[in-house]
Formats: sequence, C-alpha cells, structure tokens
Amino acid sequence: MPQNAHTNQRYCPNCYAALQDRDNYCGKCGQKYTTGKVKVYTLIKDFFESVFNFDARLFLTLRDLFVPGKLTQQYFRGKHKRYIVPVRLFFIMAVLHFAVLNYVGFDDVIREVVRLNEDFSEKAHLSNFHEQLDTARVNVEETFDQHPLVIAALDSLESQVPNLERDSFGLGYMDYKPGEAAKFETVFFTYQEIYDSPVDTLVKKSGAETFIGKILLRQSVRFTKEGQTYTLYVLGKLIWVAVLMMPALALFLRLLYVRRHQYYVEHLVFSFHYHAFAFLIFSIAIFLADQIDDAGLLIVTFSFIGVMAYQYLAMKKYYGQGRMKTFIKFSIVNFSYLFLFTLFLTIIIVMSALLY
Repeated sequence: MPQNAHTNQRYCPNCYAALQDRDNYCGKCGQKYTTGKVKVYTLIKDFFESVFNFDARLFLTLRDLFVPGKLTQQYFRGKHKRYIVPVRLFFIMAVLHFAVLNYVGFDDVIREVVRLNEDFSEKAHLSNFHEQLDTARVNVEETFDQHPLVIAALDSLESQVPNLERDSFGLGYMDYKPGEAAKFETVFFTYQEIYDSPVDTLVKKSGAETFIGKILLRQSVRFTKEGQTYTLYVLGKLIWVAVLMMPALALFLRLLYVRRHQYYVEHLVFSFHYHAFAFLIFSIAIFLADQIDDAGLLIVTFSFIGVMAYQYLAMKKYYGQGRMKTFIKFSIVNFSYLFLFTLFLTIIIVMSALLY
C-alpha cells in the first residue's frame, strides 16, 4: 500500500520502500511517486518515452547529429547518458526511413503486383469459362442436329466473351546441374492449372529434376499465385540490408584506418551515426519530393549531395586526417559501399524469396 493510514508514512507503490515527505522518486527502484491515478497526458508521455525514449536526449542527439562527427566524438569521450544509444538511434531512423519508403513507393509496387495477380485470376476464370462454353456448345449442337439458327446463336454468344490471346502461361526459373552452366528454363501451364493446382503438383508436372530447379520453380509459382503477400514479405526484409551493412562497413573502415589503432567498435558507432543522419535526411527528402512534384528530383539530388558532404566532413573531423587523405578514403569507402550494398541486397532478396 502506498501510504500507511496510522503513521502517514509514504511508501513506493512499486517496491514498498519507505519514502520521505519530500521524495518524488523512489531511491530504491527509481519510480516516480504516484497515488495510482494516471492522466491521459501522462499515459501518452510514458508511451513515447518507453518506445522512442522521447525526452531531452532526443533533441540533444538530433542537434549534435547534424554536426559531422560530433556525436561519435562525444560518445567516445564518455558522454553516454546525454545521448540516445547509437544502436537505438540507428534503428529509429531506419524504421522511419522504411516507413516513408512504404508510404511513398512500396504502395505503388504492391498495387502493381495486386493488379497483376487480379489479371491472372481473371484469365484463369476466363479460361475455365471458355472450356465450359466449348463443352456446352458441342452438346447443344448435337442436341439440335447442327441447326443453322442454333449455330448462329452460339457464334453470337461466343463473340460476347473476351478471347484469351494465349491459353497457357510460362513460368521461368534458373536451373543448374553439376558440370553444366546454369540456364534459364521455362515451363508452360494453362491459367486454370496454375490457379487450381497445388504448388507441389505443378512442380511435379514441370519435369524439373534438380533440387535448385524445384525450389526456384516452386517460388515462381507462389509469386504468381500469391504475389501480394510474397512481395510484402520480401520488402519487409529489406531493413536487414542496412543492418548487415553496419558491421561490414565498420570492418572496411577498420582496415582503412588500421594505423590509427582504433577499436572496431569506434568504426561501428561512426557507421551507426552516419547512417542515422543519412536515413533522416533521405526520409525528409523523399517525403517532400512526393508532396512537391515539380521540385522532387531537385530535392532528392540536393539531399544526396548533402549526405555525401556530411560523410566527408564527418570522416575528416572524427579521424583527424588531411583533406586529400580523407577524400581518397572517402572515395574508397563509397565505392566499397556500392559493392556491399549490392551484395547484401541480392543476398536478402534471394534468401527472402527462397524462405517465403
């Protein structure tokens, strides 16, 4: 109980430690003293503090983040408490960035995939209707002994039904056999077969022999049948590209600055801070570009130039080398960045597609 009725002694409602009259916080567990009644404002404030650590540290962190290299310098000077932890800052900005991408661009991708799936479903049903119509026509013609008026009526009816340009649909997949070059295979099924048949049944019908071929064909069928959920699953894994980039890029910086005898974690924290800034700027730029069509390309271009300039200045300030050395290492890092990004993007997309 928070308060003793006989002695008027106050207690922490969380751990029941004794409190002095002037104590607003518990000295044992740190909880603020409360009678248990909570205002809506307090509930909202607690939510933001617990999820985003939304307090003075956020504003101080963002302020110093805009000064190239300062946040990393301050962190390794031991000033940890005043700033958001580098990993948390990175993930907050990464989530913000992918939320903006989802709002601006991913929706268009998903809508296009949904349109393709709906078009495929329509053709599958139309194919089935054509089969039923052909069967019905044969039966009617036989019943009415090929009467000219009946044939004319059936022709008129068929003319009202949309025609399929082709009755089959090609599913492509890569196949590889030991000792042979990888090759692209295509197998054809009717729309109705793909729509109605289980995935494993289609794989067996295809004649695919190798383990890799069967897996890739299975995923090709699933994408054709379940494009929307398939695409959402793959897009949801893209954030892992950024996560995997961090240790790889830090290792690269460690090799570039090997003579400076800095710990690997210093390069890792630098990468977290730089990418947090980049995610924030690109998120703002992409959102503004989506809202202002006429200046969209200009906004994104300037944001890209700004982020590159920030990276150069951050490297120069934090690592303390001259302009030319910093520029050379800056160029090497960005060349390697493109390679690493392409590599991890390919790995994530392929793994996501195979594990779906």
